[in-house]
Amino acid sequence: MNNRSAEHFDKLFNEVSLNWARRYESSQSSIARLHVVGGEIQKVLTGSGWGDKSLTTVLDFGCGPGIFGSIASEFADRVICMDRAKNMVESFSKSKHVLERIVSTIGGNFDPTKIEMKVGDETNLLDFPNANFNLIISIAVLEYVNSPLDTLSQFLRCLDNDGAIIATLPNPNSLFRKIEPPLNSLAVSIGRTFRVEKLKNRACTGFDSNYKHIDLKKEIIKIGGEVSYTQGVPLALHGIRNHVVPNQLFVIKKKLTS
Repeated sequence: MNNRSAEHFDKLFNEVSLNWARRYESSQSSIARLHVVGGEIQKVLTGSGWGDKSLTTVLDFGCGPGIFGSIASEFADRVICMDRAKNMVESFSKSKHVLERIVSTIGGNFDPTKIEMKVGDETNLLDFPNANFNLIISIAVLEYVNSPLDTLSQFLRCLDNDGAIIATLPNPNSLFRKIEPPLNSLAVSIGRTFRVEKLKNRACTGFDSNYKHIDLKKEIIKIGGEVSYTQGVPLALHGIRNHVVPNQLFVIKKKLTS
């Protein structure tokens, strides 16, 4: 992401930060993402066996107001939520009641005392020691960084040997992905002009990330990882939009050598 793009990106997200968490109560695509990703977080954390360790630590990278870190807070001892948008990070303290409701919709319990909010981007991953996290979450973020593989390489370095990464990337086979950017850019412009909050909140998908598809299953092996599980993330849980799959979820682990 060049400096101009990063500036544009930060402005968009800082603008919509206060009401961002509410998308996961009102937007069908966000609700579908919540159930697919949130369910995977719960499954990984409850089935990991990490409870035998002294401390289970989670990183939610590109966390926004802390949606997915909040889901992890039920099972982890410590959750670090990091986002480059300062207003997003600060919105966590004002959104706790919303986050509690959101987590409860998938049968979870929200524990804000375990969550640490930090401002930072992929360059700050270097601040974390090796094998520091049991789980790293990165949802709808990797398509916006300068190099998804470099960022994933840092994730793997920071990951415990039996840890996991849960991440999403755009689905290259989705027609929706091809028509979405110009439509959402128009929606954001209309939302700003007429002060329509719902349209302004389409900022993230209106941003042109210039993401180039990578064959993650193939490329991740080169940097010491392997994809253990994949699943589509649909636009809605029910109806015709359930068949539109703009994103793919990946569970990635370290490839250990004997």
